Amino acid sequence: MLSVYKVRDHFVVFDPATKTLSLYADTATPLGVFTTGDNRLRSEALPPRATLTLPTAPSPLTSPLDGGTISSAWGIALPDTSGAWGSNLRGVRAVPTGQIQTVEATPQTITAGTIVLSDNQGNAVAVGVRGQMGSIRSFKLSNSVWKEL
Repeated sequence: MLSVYKVRDHFVVFDPATKTLSLYADTATPLGVFTTGDNRLRSEALPPRATLTLPTAPSPLTSPLDGGTISSAWGIALPDTSGAWGSNLRGVRAVPTGQIQTVEATPQTITAGTIVLSDNQGNAVAVGVRGQMGSIRSFKLSNSVWKEL
């Protein structure tokens, strides 16, 4: 909603190495590309035991969005390695129309993407992204079934 309100692209950036989730406003040129000059608005660390991994059970793991099989903990196209993304960061771009897009060299609206975080105690949560409508939903895996939070 911030992208719509401010009429500016924003980037949600996840760093798996530091387990940090950050929000950036697209304030530096070239616009539409995440760069080191973009303004970080907020940053939050995930709990230390959370990792970007699929749980070991159940296998295969179904998607909370469409019932298909999840094959990767980051089920969204990986970023272009140019700009500030490098080879480690993951993320998405929110645009002023309210859509959520990939951050590939040629961004695409995300039809259905899933991000899964697990811990060493068998807990798993997922974030489901539907970019056409700008929808983000959260889920918790309970008894091998996704429950919306």
